[in-house]
Order: sequence, then C-alpha cells, then structure tokens
Amino acid sequence: MAKLDPFRRSRRSTIISPTRYIREWHWHALSVLVCIACLLTFIAGYVNTICIVNAFRLPLTALTGSTSKMAIILAQGRFDIAFHFFLLIFSFAWGSFISAAIIGGSSFRIQHHYGFVLFLESIALGIGSLFENVHISLNSHWEALSPSAYLVCLGFGLQNGMCTTYSGAVIRTTHVTGTMTD
Repeated sequence: MAKLDPFRRSRRSTIISPTRYIREWHWHALSVLVCIACLLTFIAGYVNTICIVNAFRLPLTALTGSTSKMAIILAQGRFDIAFHFFLLIFSFAWGSFISAAIIGGSSFRIQHHYGFVLFLESIALGIGSLFENVHISLNSHWEALSPSAYLVCLGFGLQNGMCTTYSGAVIRTTHVTGTMTD
C-alpha cells in the first residue's frame, strides 16, 4: 500500500475514516496535526472557562447545554431568555456555515483558507472581548442581549467548522452536538 502525502487533496468526496489516514501518514505530519488540535482545544476550553467564571456566567463554546437550557426556558415561558440562547446557537451555527463556505470540500489541503478562518475567529474573539460589558435591551421587560457573547459563539463556530472539514473526519476542538453543524 502506497504512502499518502497528508497534504495532497483526496479525490474522494465521501467521508473517509480518519484511522485509515492515521495509519498511512508520516509521523511528523500526524504529530503537527495533533499539536494544533490540542492547542485549539486548549484555547476553546480556556475561553469557555473565562466565559463561565467571569464574563457571561455561561458556557459559550459548549452549546449542547445551551440547547437543553433553551428548551427548558421555553417550557417555562421565558421567551426573552430563550431568544438569547437561540441567538447563541444561531451564532455558532452561522460561524460553522461561514467556515464551510470559505474552506469548502471535505478533504484537507494546506491553503490560505485555514489561516483566513483562524484570522476571522481571532477578530470575532477580539471584538467580543472589547465589547464585553455592552448590552442591548430590546424591550424593558426582556433580558438584555450581549453582542459579545454572540461574537464568541461565532468565533468558535468558525473553529469548529474548520476542524470538522479536516479530511472529512469529525475532529472537534469545541464541543457541541454535531448534527447541527455537520
């Protein structure tokens, strides 16, 4: 069986088992992939901890809980808070969509598209940190909305979408139920 160059574009359009590629890759390319994935996962966890402890009192990079919480809040009739959670989830999904539109395809190839997606993520996180204390009130009876939280979700949606396009494999560096973003 011939060795595959990890930076060569796959001709298959279907999702390919990542374990097959791991067995055929060169050790150096695989170790770089693992290091980058670990770094992105660490960054997502670090920002998520900051969002839980200080900024928003919410996990913004792990939207499975936000989806469940939105359903519970909807059942309680608190549509203002449910709208906030909907916007968080929508921002994450929008980021994944933008990432998929920029990168395209289901196979990995070293191009500037990945760097551009990371650049957009850093802009979203940077602007989000600048406007951490800005809140928008749509109605005096409704909960104030936080554009900063939506930018953080958008940024990690970009990251999640970028990492799931890698070789068609499901490599997640942020944690969310995958049916929405895949």
